[in-house]
Amino acid sequence: GHVKLQDLTAEHVERMATWMRALDRSRLKGSHGKEPLSETTIRQTHMILQSSLADALQRRNVTYNAAEVVKAPQAADNPHGHIEIAEAKAVLRAATTERELCRLVVAVALGLRQGEALGLRWVDYRQDEDGYYLLVEEAIQRIGGKLTRTDVKSRASHRRIPIPERMVPIFEAWRALAKDAYIFPGPKGGPCDAKLDWKAWRASLARSGVGMIPLHGARGSAASLLADMGVPDWRIAEILGHSQVRVTQRHYIKGADAPKRAAIEGLIGELLPV
Repeated sequence: GHVKLQDLTAEHVERMATWMRALDRSRLKGSHGKEPLSETTIRQTHMILQSSLADALQRRNVTYNAAEVVKAPQAADNPHGHIEIAEAKAVLRAATTERELCRLVVAVALGLRQGEALGLRWVDYRQDEDGYYLLVEEAIQRIGGKLTRTDVKSRASHRRIPIPERMVPIFEAWRALAKDAYIFPGPKGGPCDAKLDWKAWRASLARSGVGMIPLHGARGSAASLLADMGVPDWRIAEILGHSQVRVTQRHYIKGADAPKRAAIEGLIGELLPV
């Protein structure tokens, strides 16, 4: 904060990245643990600064974009582990309540981000002539100490996820018991806190005898399981709401429900008992 905007140089930007590499996550508001900041986090910070300086340049508050001169850090490969098919089966079969099973299939089979899953309401669980589907449009985040509904991560994150026939009874069984507008509400109703959701995930893993995997790793598990079944990368991107696919470099393509439904149908068929 002591560097004036007009005095900002490429060297300042480089030192910022070096400084961030010396930090750990305990310095970030709302974060837990003391592991180092990832290269992805540092890259995101760099890109935000670059975008801000582009605005400043357009308004002639600076003479050049210092962040544009410096090469942005490369995003790190996803560090989260993921569970194999046998482990995913064990997790689902160890579920003790309708709510737990429904939450688990949303994580492991549909691959929703945690905030997206916690933002789901029953009005987002819909049916038309093609069958049942989830409409993912908003997420839950803690902002200023308060659980808040926000827009999802990107344009591609706005998506319609078809629910295969074998998964519908899981949603229906939980809906018959549910008493809240949210599909996965907190203990007192309304949106659920991410910490409580994470605690429930850990309990599910422990009960099934599966080693500890971060909840976000379930999203990676859905992608890996679909890939193992031969589903194309770009189709997986449609289901998970990725804006691009790094492996194939294929542009995002909006697809019809049928092939996505078939992919998820195959996956849930592998995971659920006959």
